Amino acid sequence: MRTRFGLVCLLLVGFALPALAQQQASQLQNETVVMKKSDLTTEQLAKIQSQQVKETLGVYAEYAEMGRGVGLAVGESLKAVKDVAVDLSNTNVGKFTMFLIAWKVMAKDILDMGDTVFGYLIGIPFLTIGLLLCAVSYYRQCVPRRVLVEKGPGLWVWRSKKFEIFDPAKRESKLGQDDQVAIHGIAAVVLIIIGSIMTFGC
Repeated sequence: MRTRFGLVCLLLVGFALPALAQQQASQLQNETVVMKKSDLTTEQLAKIQSQQVKETLGVYAEYAEMGRGVGLAVGESLKAVKDVAVDLSNTNVGKFTMFLIAWKVMAKDILDMGDTVFGYLIGIPFLTIGLLLCAVSYYRQCVPRRVLVEKGPGLWVWRSKKFEIFDPAKRESKLGQDDQVAIHGIAAVVLIIIGSIMTFGC
């Protein structure tokens, strides 16, 4: 009985020794030693540098693989979106949806362009006609001019005509000549402002 017990103990110790040796070996492998670069040989330095290059290249390869995966995923997603958009655009509902999307995107530009065209079509003629009427009124009210007073007998070309100089400043009026000029100037400025607002907007 004693021999069996000794044999069992011996077997247990025999099984435990390799595990203990392996644990001590792994502890020795995990221990690090810090040394100066000058204490290392050129072969050791070359080995360390090549190991660092391999580790760096491994990291770069990992990033490249991740980038490739992201690129493939994005490409497949865009392809799926394109296929769905093409299929949808071939249906009536898809065409209506595309119209709504285009209107949502371009509606402000279309309305702004309509406002601009409307402003040009209304504002420029208003400004032109208003300034023309103001100029005619100024000419008739403020500028001295030659006026036909009498036609003599004869044919159309050889008919004698009598002209006089009409000076609007000499006629009786509640407003003086300077007042007439000021009123026409103010009217022209007001017409320019209104026409500019109609044409170019605020």
